[in-house]
Amino acid sequence: MRSHINNITLRLPRGMAFFLFALLSLTVTAQNSDYSVFQVSDSKTRKWILYQDNDQWLYRTIAGDAFALLKDREARISGLKTKEDWENYQKELRARFYPGMAKFKKTPLNARITGTIKKDTYRVEKVLFESHPGFYVTACLFIPKKRQKPAPAIIYLSGHTSLAFRDPTYQHIILNLVDKGFIVFAVDPIGQGERLQYVDEKTNKSKIGGPTTEHSYAGAQTLLTGTSLSDYFVWDGVRAIDYLATRKEVDMQRIGMTGRSGGGTQTAMISAYDGRVYAAAPECYITNFKRLLQSIGPQDAEQNPWHAIALGFDHPDYFHLRAPKPSLIITTTIDFFSQQGARETCAEAKRSYAAFGVPENLRKVEDFGIHTSTQKNRESMYAFFQKYLSVPGDSTDREVETFAPEELWVTKTGQVGTSLQGKTVFDLNQEYFKKEEVPEADLRDKVKDIPGVTFDRHLTSAVFSGKIPGDTFEIDKYFLENDRDAFALPVFVVKAPQAKVKKILVWLNPGGKEKIPGSRLLPGFLRAGYTIVTADLPGTGELRDPNFRGDGYVKNVPFNYTFGAQLSGKSLPGILAEATDLLMQFVARKNTENVEVDAFVEKEMASPFLHYATLRDPFLKIVLAASLTSYESLIHEKYYDPLQAYYVAPGSLPFYDFKDLLSLLPEGSYKLVNPLSSGKEDVKGYDVAEILDFLKKPASWKKEMAARFPAELTRFKPYGREPLFNGTGSATWDKMIRERGFILKEDGIYKLWYSGYNPDSTDEIHLGYATSKDGIHWTRYPGNPIYKKGWVEDMYVMHHNDTYYMFAEGFHDVAHMLVSRDGIHWEEKGSLDIRTTRNEKLPGPYGTPTVWVENGTWYLFYERNDLGIWLATSTDLKQWKNVSDDPVIAMGPDAFDRYAVAMDQVIKYKGRYYGYYHANDHNPWSRKGWNSCIAMSDDLVHWTKYPFNPLMGDGKDSPVVVWDGTQYRLYTMHPGVYLFLPEEFK
Repeated sequence: MRSHINNITLRLPRGMAFFLFALLSLTVTAQNSDYSVFQVSDSKTRKWILYQDNDQWLYRTIAGDAFALLKDREARISGLKTKEDWENYQKELRARFYPGMAKFKKTPLNARITGTIKKDTYRVEKVLFESHPGFYVTACLFIPKKRQKPAPAIIYLSGHTSLAFRDPTYQHIILNLVDKGFIVFAVDPIGQGERLQYVDEKTNKSKIGGPTTEHSYAGAQTLLTGTSLSDYFVWDGVRAIDYLATRKEVDMQRIGMTGRSGGGTQTAMISAYDGRVYAAAPECYITNFKRLLQSIGPQDAEQNPWHAIALGFDHPDYFHLRAPKPSLIITTTIDFFSQQGARETCAEAKRSYAAFGVPENLRKVEDFGIHTSTQKNRESMYAFFQKYLSVPGDSTDREVETFAPEELWVTKTGQVGTSLQGKTVFDLNQEYFKKEEVPEADLRDKVKDIPGVTFDRHLTSAVFSGKIPGDTFEIDKYFLENDRDAFALPVFVVKAPQAKVKKILVWLNPGGKEKIPGSRLLPGFLRAGYTIVTADLPGTGELRDPNFRGDGYVKNVPFNYTFGAQLSGKSLPGILAEATDLLMQFVARKNTENVEVDAFVEKEMASPFLHYATLRDPFLKIVLAASLTSYESLIHEKYYDPLQAYYVAPGSLPFYDFKDLLSLLPEGSYKLVNPLSSGKEDVKGYDVAEILDFLKKPASWKKEMAARFPAELTRFKPYGREPLFNGTGSATWDKMIRERGFILKEDGIYKLWYSGYNPDSTDEIHLGYATSKDGIHWTRYPGNPIYKKGWVEDMYVMHHNDTYYMFAEGFHDVAHMLVSRDGIHWEEKGSLDIRTTRNEKLPGPYGTPTVWVENGTWYLFYERNDLGIWLATSTDLKQWKNVSDDPVIAMGPDAFDRYAVAMDQVIKYKGRYYGYYHANDHNPWSRKGWNSCIAMSDDLVHWTKYPFNPLMGDGKDSPVVVWDGTQYRLYTMHPGVYLFLPEEFK
């Protein structure tokens, strides 16, 4: 077997070293076996055909999330018809796009001319200005002698070359524009020309790499603070226009902008943001997000505005925002920026221009060629500016004499960093970074929303694909399929031969599952009685695509995934947390004896793991080894570790850090081993004995958490084995009862409302009523059924302000409300109108309605196909609005409520809220799988499940507690009414 030690030094107790050596020397018999879970039989080359490209799952997931959002946007755009529609759309876009620009303020430019070059027909002024205090921008202003006064000016932005506009290709275009009478302001983009962000003072070159690497290294860091690097590019463009406004030679009503490749990106972004750009001609960049993601994928950080797709943005919006100002899309037929996308963008953008009455103001030119500037395209661009900036003349592209790059240096050394020691994006990112105060009650919401975590994948099959036998341990290989068919998760189950499952250890390593069999930590865990469950999470092991590359690839870290995911409001930690949830569904299936489940998580995996563990019920014990304990340290280190940053959620730092994630775990449930305070530290050896000692100790936190759940609300014993109340079993309307009934005790009388039906005569379900003096012996109301006008089942009854309110399910599980003055005669008030947080009517069905009322606000808990418990509020009982569009109580991760949850009752006890709910631990649901559970909350929104759930199993569900005058009784209402009394009851 291959050994994977990862340069870890072990400090072993005396005698253990020999034991481990002897154990490892036995190893597994299949030393050279392929660890792939997809290999066919004993073949080392053949794999399951449909999973041969499974390593592309991470990218497919990122793209799939984007495509779903783009489809929503398409539906929105299809409804825009009139000029007024498009004007309103422009206002919406401006309000929500470029969110990071709000923090920038216009400060003195402190512009100065550092040199002048005079030619026969033009002069060049070397310009230096500050777009932020101390953040220098280098540029050259080309002014033709023969020109209009004032003359139009064109800002030229270069593509990804280290020379920036000094490259002869770009100079050719600039000097042709000057020759035709335009003032041209050529500006160095960030990380290019004289503006390297990571300059080596000895070589005057970048320590990091080329322009796209400079952009991506800086951009990944800004993303941690919730800012896109593109914001800085746009702001430089705004300040460049501000500079032109100071020049008397320039006519500010005739400002143009153009650039190719990265310059095309900047042109599109800046001209959409700043209305002073009258005519814009982005070249070799425009496509659309769908075709971009289908073809070359997300590019360097410059090209990925913050949450663009999540905010409803796509490439056509660069032009919708500009309409009706003139725009020219310049493309080449076989550019790596998809020509199909460019055609689709142009077609859509034409719609807004047509609505404004000037379809001719948007044009597209296409010439055969690769990612380059062709003569035809250049001449089309010259003609475009000549027409719309009112400079008539010949648009022929001419040969020109270019400068040597150093002739156009603005600074003495050719680099701001070595000439002026100015600020960099790294410096500005720290200055603009601002921590936000997050109330403790809202922290979990941030941990869920910022990384974009949605636990919406459900395990459909755990496919056994082989075994690696051995003398000291064996490996069962699985891959996990899910209901979205997006990927299969590779899993190892490692255990001692023939061992039964006594304890489970979920072990996550950034190197994937293959790191586990060779780890010298493994024998100790096996000796402690653990069965190990480990997986390749997306981007690791068999889910790592070795061929994936892009402009965001920095020091072998594929930030292109990061950039692509954040466009849709997602993140790598969030995606990995979702995959961990799938793994834990598998663990729940394997854990048939409900044994202890612990976790051992190494290095960078701590961040995605904690995003799972803090949102789902915690493991019993967690060990985090060599994990970075300060994510904020990554923005304070100029030369940070990109691998550490890769696993941190973009936008998280203003709201939470590692310590905040830990605060959401039960105190005492976790241990840090060799924590790293900085991403620059080396991983030290693990102390095996220290880890095992912690894992062996009783989990005191579980008892402490249980203390929040008083025994009088959780500890009950059966009154008897038979139901107190059930269907008659004879030919009556209530031969059988079903679903949740409800019990209130008022004026010494127990009142029971229940659903009855007779499957032999009808499928209709009606409402019945019974009473009892002791809550044990029941008498049916002689006028039953008390309501026959409609279907009533699964009801919740509240007596409030002299009125009985009944919230129940109707036909097809449609929730509705009835009212009564006496609890017997009921009046229908109609189906419940539940709205999303965006006030969109929520389609049904939704059922098991449960209410709580406090301070004039009604709180409605409801389920949708029992797949979660949602919360909506109302002040008028006519319309309900979701507190969150996600469940406030989700299924799982433990087995008891893995496949269904629904709220039955909420009470308030000693200042806390307790929710009794029913759940199912089987898929598909089984009668025996239903059980009764409890959760606790301080605010009705954030709930903690009782660590010793379920309260009742064996098919007894729909729990309701009733205060009998001295203590709470627990009734379960389905399939009959059973009574459970407090354990201390005599």
